[in-house]
Amino acid sequence: MNVEWRTRALSKLDGVTATVNFATETVQVSFPAGVSAGDLISVVDEAGYTAALPPRGSGGWVPPGGGSPGVAPRRQAQPDALRRRLLVSLALAIPVVVLAMVHATRVGADTQLAQMARLVTEAQAG
Repeated sequence: MNVEWRTRALSKLDGVTATVNFATETVQVSFPAGVSAGDLISVVDEAGYTAALPPRGSGGWVPPGGGSPGVAPRRQAQPDALRRRLLVSLALAIPVVVLAMVHATRVGADTQLAQMARLVTEAQAG
C-alpha cells in the first residue's frame, strides 16, 4: 500500500500534513488554524475512507490552533477479543509444535537404529 497516495488527499489543503499509521489505523494530522476538522473529515471521506474525531479527553484531539488532531480509527481492538485470539492461536500452535518435535525425534531415532543395525551386520559378516 502506498502511504504517499493516502496522505496526498489531506496534503492538498494548504499547510496540512498527514502521517498514516496502518498498525493502529490512525492518521496524525497537523494543520493551521484556518482549516477546520470538518474540512479534514470531508477530504478523507472524498478519498473513500471514513474518519471521525476521537472523543475529547482521550488524548487524541487537540483543538484547532493547537494544531494536531488525530483522526480516530474505524475500529478499536478490544482487549477481550485480542486475548481470545491469542488463546486460540496458542491452542492450535502447541499441538503442531509437539508433533513436529516428536516427528523429529522419531526420525532421528530411526536413523540411528538403521546405522546401528548396519554396523552390527557388517561386524557379523566381517
